[in-house]
Amino acid sequence: MPLVADTGSGRLACIVVVCLNFAAVVTFDVDVATSDVSGSVVFNASLGPGWSYRFKRPGGDGCGLAALHLHPSLGHVTLRHRLSCVNGRRRCHPLSASVLATTDGRPANATLIPLRVIVHGRNCHLKHNYVHRTSDREQLVQAVVNRCLDAHSEVLSVSHFIPVALSECQHEYTIVDSGRRFIIDPHTGVIRTVATTCFSEAYDVVQGELTVTCLRPFQLSFRVLLHPSSDVVSDSDESSRNRLKRSTRNTPPHFPQGLYVKNVPEEQSPGFVIDTITAADPDTGSPGVLRYSLLATRDGRSQEMFAIDPVSGQLTTTKKLDRETMATHYFSLIATDQGSPSRSGMASLTINVDDVNDHRPMFESANYSISVLESVRTGTTVVTVRASDDDSGPNAKILYSILNPAGINGVFRMQPHIGSIITKLQLDRERHSFYRLRVQAVDNALVTDRKTATTIVEITVLDVNDNKPQFTESSYTFEVSEDIDPTSRPVIARIRATDADSGANGNIRYSIRGGNVQEVFVIDPLTGDLSILRALDYEKTSSYKLSIRAQDSGRPKKSNTTTVLIRVLDINDNAPKFYPTLYQKPIAENFPVGHSILDVHAYDDDSGRNAKLRYSIKNPPANLPLQIDGSTGVLRTTKRLDREKTPRYAFDVQVVDRGTPPLSATARVEITLRDINDNAPVFNPRTYQPVIAEETNPGSLVVMVTANDADEEENARVSYAITAGNERHMFSIISQMGLGLITLAKSLNYKEQSRYILTVTASDTGNLIDTATVFINITDANTHYPEFPSTPYTVHVDEDKAVGMGILVVHAKDDDEGDNARITYTLDPDDMFQIDPDRGEISVKQPLDRETIAGYTVSVTATDHGRPAKSDTTDVEIIVGDVNDNAPKFLKDMYRGRIIEGAPVGTSLLTVSATDADTGLNGHIRYTFEGGNSGGGDFALDPNLGILRSAKVIDREKTPRYELIAYAVDRGTPEKSTSVVINVDVEDVNDNRPEFPRPQMTLFIPENSPIGSTVGTLEAKDGDKGVNAKVEYSIAGGEDQDLFNLSYKPNEPAIITSLIELDYEGSRQEYHLIIRARSFHLFSDLRLTIKVQDVNDNMPLLEDFVIIFNNFKNHFPTGPIGKIPASDPDKHDELKYRFIGGNRANILRLDQRTGYITLDSRLNSDVPTNATLQVSVSGTIHLPSVYS
Repeated sequence: MPLVADTGSGRLACIVVVCLNFAAVVTFDVDVATSDVSGSVVFNASLGPGWSYRFKRPGGDGCGLAALHLHPSLGHVTLRHRLSCVNGRRRCHPLSASVLATTDGRPANATLIPLRVIVHGRNCHLKHNYVHRTSDREQLVQAVVNRCLDAHSEVLSVSHFIPVALSECQHEYTIVDSGRRFIIDPHTGVIRTVATTCFSEAYDVVQGELTVTCLRPFQLSFRVLLHPSSDVVSDSDESSRNRLKRSTRNTPPHFPQGLYVKNVPEEQSPGFVIDTITAADPDTGSPGVLRYSLLATRDGRSQEMFAIDPVSGQLTTTKKLDRETMATHYFSLIATDQGSPSRSGMASLTINVDDVNDHRPMFESANYSISVLESVRTGTTVVTVRASDDDSGPNAKILYSILNPAGINGVFRMQPHIGSIITKLQLDRERHSFYRLRVQAVDNALVTDRKTATTIVEITVLDVNDNKPQFTESSYTFEVSEDIDPTSRPVIARIRATDADSGANGNIRYSIRGGNVQEVFVIDPLTGDLSILRALDYEKTSSYKLSIRAQDSGRPKKSNTTTVLIRVLDINDNAPKFYPTLYQKPIAENFPVGHSILDVHAYDDDSGRNAKLRYSIKNPPANLPLQIDGSTGVLRTTKRLDREKTPRYAFDVQVVDRGTPPLSATARVEITLRDINDNAPVFNPRTYQPVIAEETNPGSLVVMVTANDADEEENARVSYAITAGNERHMFSIISQMGLGLITLAKSLNYKEQSRYILTVTASDTGNLIDTATVFINITDANTHYPEFPSTPYTVHVDEDKAVGMGILVVHAKDDDEGDNARITYTLDPDDMFQIDPDRGEISVKQPLDRETIAGYTVSVTATDHGRPAKSDTTDVEIIVGDVNDNAPKFLKDMYRGRIIEGAPVGTSLLTVSATDADTGLNGHIRYTFEGGNSGGGDFALDPNLGILRSAKVIDREKTPRYELIAYAVDRGTPEKSTSVVINVDVEDVNDNRPEFPRPQMTLFIPENSPIGSTVGTLEAKDGDKGVNAKVEYSIAGGEDQDLFNLSYKPNEPAIITSLIELDYEGSRQEYHLIIRARSFHLFSDLRLTIKVQDVNDNMPLLEDFVIIFNNFKNHFPTGPIGKIPASDPDKHDELKYRFIGGNRANILRLDQRTGYITLDSRLNSDVPTNATLQVSVSGTIHLPSVYS
């Protein structure tokens, strides 16, 4: 009776026990049904990738090798033809064979797997006298190890030598004999050394047992041969249980290197030879003949650019390569021998395309137009030009230079490695306002191969208000006739100033800031034309000293002042005048001849020739004993007087000036002769001390003197005369109503003489006299204007100057004395500043803010205390100095930019720009990521221009969006800064191939599924986005590519469906496909295995059978004598057994689960017993756990 044990190999393995001989030997037994067709897989001896398989010869009967086929690389044992039994038995039943599995390459590991195939079906019965041989019934394992191993070192894992057919069962390992030098892990099968071990020259042996539990346990013996040297695969001799012999199998080709990296220059003609790569194959004949092929593994475009000679392995280009389009290509290099079956070896090949200098540098812009303030400091970066080169390495390194650096362009220099144009000298817009530079970019290739590019940089120098208006003259003097008609506002002078600045900085406005008494003059603010508003009068004001300001419109404003002296030209518009017009003079008749009787004096308000006078007696009476001095108007006697002849003389004195036409005036003179008396007049007081101003007009009364005479009537009439001290006839005296009126005859000059001492004589008609002394003190006339010695004034004051703090002291001098030289200062306007009226100190009145008003021009007027007062005006230019009280301010609250991933390093995205209301270093801004966020160093910011550039090659799949934080920092003390957010979106390019979760996958489908049934779904992920992430699926290959269909919808997984009927009990339980996921030219492949799952679609098979039992004395069996010979084509069915008739006496006992039969002890007799029993077998499928 056959006894059946499950090995978990997908079929039932039978352990044959002959009832007459109970010795049992364990091996890999395989059940085969006579219904199994050619090609059916009966055993999977696969140990995984990297193994080769062949039948060992000798190692089985000829029948087994004739009926079975072994796949050399997969390890699948299949039927060559359908098996059958004739007349109830087969020759060579069961079949036997040994599978020799070896690893690829040198040194090789090997294992010998013994098989026994038992055929089931009609007319196939095992007889009780069958005794199988026990040779070749243990698994041999040969492994190559290091000659010496440390204690506890791992030697090998026996589990690696167990066929895949048993992978789903539980294993328990034990060592039977190892000389106590090795131990084994009971669960993993890992053999380790107990102590430090060195192996012998031949081999060491480890014997053990493996208990395998699938549906039920069974044991397998194994023997491990440990070789310290390589490539020994031998059979055992007869005395050592068929040691493994040296193998003569078809060895797969082997490349010396697993990875080849080759370089090829770009732009070479097709057919360029890169290298020759060959593999080695120790086989001879066809198995040693190799053919080579290339397979692109990442980018489908690579396949069309390279070729390999299939015979020589010479690698060449098929197209002209462009490194800038595709710099690296990836291939699998395959060598396939011509053996049967053929074997192949594989290596990875990477081809780098080397750069040649085939691209010129390219500037970001064909020309640059830059504006820069002329006030920037030397060493300031004006602009940074940038060029890029699509080449790489030295061919892409760029040096910059200025091609026309001579002449005026010498104010700039170039930083050759950066491209920054820097000021070398101070700019001056007034000298040169525009520069045109030719800039060259040259790459760093070999001198003979260098390529260049040029661009034009136009630099416009912007004006700053660094020049004051300049008058055409340092001062102006004009003469104007006093009779000019003011009604038409005639222009009397043209004041002109120029400003070297431009724009508002050069727009000049004129104004009168001082000296414009009574608003006589007006100036056109745009042209500087000076006009008259009111009539001039030389006699009132003979000259004007105007302070004219020219001020530009810059920030801060700058101004300059000049002095305009206007001299009024006199015309003869004033007739001479007598004071008084009637002169009465009594004199004694004995008045001496030749003496002065009377000083007739006139004055003229004109000047010069118009004021020169000539006196004469108009129509003098006959025999007039008097004559008049034509220049002085002094009357003298020319003859002896005789009252008795002529007691009285009356006549007119005429004065005529020398103007054109001459003007005249007359005065009446009456001289009365009187008798002599004897009392002299007496002065009271006798001294006089009048004070007279220097500018007193001639004819003005200086002082009145009085003398009294005791006589009466005519003898008491007193007349007065200046008898001494009247130098240059500066004074005159007349007698009137008993008083002596001293008047000014000529203009005074304080500097020539400031005091006069006059002797005044009072005489009566009797020529009796008395004298008095008149001390005339001349006070200084206010003849000088106050003058500012330093005009105009310029002062710098910081905007944080405290209110009340002084900033400047102005001082005016006045050559006069006394009150005429005492000066009071006033300020206009006085809203922001104030001035001390006595000391001239200007101080801050209101808080300053340079950013609101950068400068002020105020007028300071110095006024003396003379009568009339005189004044001078000057401008004070107050420049408000900057303090760092303002932080930079970006022009935008946030910036947003885009960059294409993979763009060259240095690609510019955008420009951030900030302003600072401060000036100088306080307003000089630099841009930085310090303290902010540069995207982990992925971006850089030009510190001067604010240009944002990439600092690394950007990868969108790593970071799709950046939120950078940049700072604008001024250079004040302390620094002030402002941050701004820069959002950068990275635009996708198709640089990622679709990726499956794993390179290999397994799908399962139940047998008998209808055609078109879904096997499963597959999905590959693409790291790109948008259209670049669109994935297309296809079946790219595999031996079973025509048996299944693939369909998919956009953005959904691919669906695999069947095109054939699937039968687990048929010839195929596994199918192999290559699924390709493609995104444009990028792709990846998945090796897909489809396994057919068994379902319970077959009934158990059971035919009538006979049990013959011979009972030998004292040898009655107490254990199972056999098993019900039932089978089920469904490999995972669990059969249940039961008697349904004929066993009422229970003479046989049946294990319902295993089908084993044992005898009842009542049969232990010498009485023959015959019985017919009916047995029922039912099956229930139990699928093992499935793992992908």
